[in-house]
Amino acid sequence: MFVITCWKLWKRRCCILLQDDYVERDDFLPQCIQFKDEIAATEILKTGSRGSNLGIHCWKKPDQNWVKVNADGAMRGTMGMVATGEVVRDDHGNWIRGFSRSIGFCIALNAELWVLHDTLLIAWDMEFRKVETETDCRTIVELLNNSPRERDDSATVTMIQALLLRDWEAKVKYTHREANMVADKRRNG
Repeated sequence: MFVITCWKLWKRRCCILLQDDYVERDDFLPQCIQFKDEIAATEILKTGSRGSNLGIHCWKKPDQNWVKVNADGAMRGTMGMVATGEVVRDDHGNWIRGFSRSIGFCIALNAELWVLHDTLLIAWDMEFRKVETETDCRTIVELLNNSPRERDDSATVTMIQALLLRDWEAKVKYTHREANMVADKRRNG
């Protein structure tokens, strides 16, 4: 709870300083408690069997000895500030790491690309060698898994593809937004 409160305080401070139209909509402490409860709710999935269908679109544990990274990126407005959120969990569903950050101004597709790049780079730096990354951006998954690598013009796509070609097992998969809610919450604060 202490870490969540510190993170929420920092995010609130940044919103107050950087957003002219920022309005505090909810009380601060209930926000922290709600976020903690949402994280705890993901722990309930650990009691189900691997791959069981506890809901139509729910988070599922990765295979044994793998980690799963849920990533989400979004922007405010047509050309607004971009925020990202990532969560890393082990094959038992235990939270390893979670973080969010602002990466500046860009379009929505680039926000999703940057969050995926950062997520893969962090997983590599943490020395995980079996990584399943989930995103709720189907376009990114199709772009990486279906398009010929030599025809991609985007520097970010090229960097992601280079990360995927390193000496590890790394998958990028699409997941429904409902199964990616923890990353979404990290991004939204």
